[in-house]
Amino acid sequence: MKEEFLHYIWKTKQFAPADLKTTQGQEIEIVFPGDHNFNSGPDFFNAQIKIEDMLWTGNVEIHIKASDWMKHKHQNDDTYNNVILHVVYECDCELKTHNDEALTTLVMRERIDMKLYENYLRLLKSKTTIVCANSINEIPSIIITSWLSRVLAERLERKISELKFELEQNGKDWEETFYRQLAKQFGMKINAEPFSWLAAAVPYKMISRQRDNLFQMEALLFGQAGLLPEKPEDEYSFTLISEYNFLQIKYHIQPMPSHWWRFMRLRPNNFPTIRIAQLAGLFFCQPQLFRSCMEANEISELKKLLDVSASNYWTEHYSFGKVSKSCEKNIGTQAMDTILINTIAPFKFLYGRMTANEHLVQDAISLLERIGPEKNKIIREWGCIKVQPTSAAESQALLELKKNYCDKKKCLSCEIGNYLLG
Repeated sequence: MKEEFLHYIWKTKQFAPADLKTTQGQEIEIVFPGDHNFNSGPDFFNAQIKIEDMLWTGNVEIHIKASDWMKHKHQNDDTYNNVILHVVYECDCELKTHNDEALTTLVMRERIDMKLYENYLRLLKSKTTIVCANSINEIPSIIITSWLSRVLAERLERKISELKFELEQNGKDWEETFYRQLAKQFGMKINAEPFSWLAAAVPYKMISRQRDNLFQMEALLFGQAGLLPEKPEDEYSFTLISEYNFLQIKYHIQPMPSHWWRFMRLRPNNFPTIRIAQLAGLFFCQPQLFRSCMEANEISELKKLLDVSASNYWTEHYSFGKVSKSCEKNIGTQAMDTILINTIAPFKFLYGRMTANEHLVQDAISLLERIGPEKNKIIREWGCIKVQPTSAAESQALLELKKNYCDKKKCLSCEIGNYLLG
């Protein structure tokens, strides 16, 4: 027997409710099982348990064996003094409270339908990356749809919690925080971290001082990235180095190590050099980008804001000094969608929440519902079992479901898992 399964049984009241009695023979009625606690302390808070004719309000602790109370040293922890009921699978010893009274205990062994437990173990033993892959098509679509809506809300709450922390770290500067998160998206997965470091090395206020001079903006970003060539082979590179040397003295700054950047296994359009040039172009063309993104309601408006290209030099280059076939290096549609999904929508949600603008909060959700679904390895896995998202809202929910439920085998906390158990 697993303790997390007992938590599930207790929370959902899926046990024989008739004639409940404690080990001391007292009659029990479960009025409210309590709020599940996922942190330290008793397993359920604020439970309401009627024992004989008295209603008790307090905490509930759950163990496989009664002796686990002693094993976990709860008798020495004042946090557990307000436990009004000890729920166990089997009672292998009698326990006392801190007042030297018998600890009220309820034994569940004979009250659980073991078919539920067998179903649970079957899910845990699944070797597929999505635990319920072989059974998910048995589930009514309304259950999946409603659960994905809930999981999307969880994902947004988690994301804005992280953004709120970053906002605090940046002195509640919205533009700085937005700039840093946006820069991270330009690095995609493989160069996200170096782009974060670059944004920290060239803060938004420094960038904004060069807002009228694209070349100076490029010099700052390429120089701080450590990507300027040691021996320039063309006028652009030579002039860029000269400009960076001036700015380096002006701002007392030092470049990042160039080896932090990754070029291998990347399409040339995704080289850090191209992405940095595009980032410079974006903030040159849209100096008030954060405000503009918060005010824009339509996807077309937002994409128009993001529709910029790298400067002319990069039309015939992917790296410094190496001429390539002429090709305009604009921010592609897929890259725009990624920025909308992972930066603009979460910022709209958080900004709306913190400014009490419910319209902005709903706009963030609507934005995700109107963008097409993402295409990546995890979404393809869902597609293999015929779960096909129709929007970015659903693909975001599926990513969250896979990461925080399937991968951790938290089937008992998942509505899909609950349906299969029952």
